[in-house]
Amino acid sequence: MVGKLGHRWVLWVSRLFLGGIFIVAAWPKIVDLPAFAQSIKYYDMVPLGFLPHFATLLVGLEFVVGIALIAGLWRRGSSALVSAMLVMFIVALSTAYLRGLSIDCGCFTAELSPLDAAAKRANIVNRIVMDLGMLVVAVNLLVWEWRRSYKRQPVSGEPILAVSPQSDV
Repeated sequence: MVGKLGHRWVLWVSRLFLGGIFIVAAWPKIVDLPAFAQSIKYYDMVPLGFLPHFATLLVGLEFVVGIALIAGLWRRGSSALVSAMLVMFIVALSTAYLRGLSIDCGCFTAELSPLDAAAKRANIVNRIVMDLGMLVVAVNLLVWEWRRSYKRQPVSGEPILAVSPQSDV
């Protein structure tokens, strides 16, 4: 079973799944960046002076990592970044929940929802569970991409380009 988690089709579907989610989540935030910055403000974790820069950086990174995952670019880096962002999202949502905040998570929309406080808190728990599930997929992707890349590396002491004895070089 463990070996099947690293099968190239599993990794490909994982990249498509995570990349698609990150692109779909980033797009409404790109379209309405000020509203997204406002939703980040409600977490009360980012200094106000840095808030517009943080919102721009986060949504840009979310979008670029999504594209990189789908395109298969920078596989180790993009899988590491998506894992790190998911951990950050889980920490932010968990601390908001533990502090008793009733806020919109800002996950897939930049708009504020008309939900009442209890529904918003339940939504935070749902998002934490969803992010934990995506983190499992992301960590599996990260582990297998790193394992794959190290299998292609030469063993310590071996030349990177081996020259056969019959060659003219």
